Amino acid sequence: MSAIIVIGPLVVAMGIGVVLTWPDVAVVPLLAALVPAAVILPVALYPVSHTMWQALDLAMRPATAADFDIEVIAGSIDVRPEDT
Repeated sequence: MSAIIVIGPLVVAMGIGVVLTWPDVAVVPLLAALVPAAVILPVALYPVSHTMWQALDLAMRPATAADFDIEVIAGSIDVRPEDT
């Protein structure tokens, strides 16, 4: 999810930079702007990405009572899907 969030804007920015500087594409200024963004954006957007993955997980696999049972979480008892 974070790859989509980060790569999408980077590709769009690179495309805009190429279009604006065509036919003599300014590679060094584009790299100077996009490489730091490619390093900083994943770190900055991690909380949003993690939240989106958790929401997707909950939508696909709704929470059950066993998800909140401390004994199940600790692994001291085994819960089969038919038990929930």
